[in-house]
Amino acid sequence: MAKVKGRIIDRNRYAKKYSLRRAPQRLTFIGDTDFSIELGSIKFNNESQKTFTFEAPFLNDNYSVMAMPRDTASNSAGSADVSLYIDNATFSRNSVVIKASMAFTGVVDVIAIKVG
Repeated sequence: MAKVKGRIIDRNRYAKKYSLRRAPQRLTFIGDTDFSIELGSIKFNNESQKTFTFEAPFLNDNYSVMAMPRDTASNSAGSADVSLYIDNATFSRNSVVIKASMAFTGVVDVIAIKVG
C-alpha cells in the first residue's frame, strides 16, 4: 500500500492584500510523491460490460481502480443489485473494462488512483 504525505495550500493567502473582496482560492497540492486520480461515471443500459476511458492516460498500468454502482433506476429488476469487477486481461494505461455479474441498467461511479 502506497502512502502520500502532503497538504493542500491556498496560493492566494501568501500575499497580504487588503482589498474589499477576497480573491477566489487557488488550491495546490504539495506532497512528497506524485499523486494521480481520475473520477468518472459510466451508464449501463441493460449491459454487463462497459469500457471506461481515462481523460488523461496514466504513465503505466500500475494503478488501482474501484467501481461502485449507483441505484438510479426505480425498483427495476437487477438495478444496481450486481457485483462489479475489473477485467485484468484488458487493463491498460488508457482504459479499463468494468464487468457486471449480470446485465443491468444504472450508473457506475469509477475511481482510478495512482500514488508514486
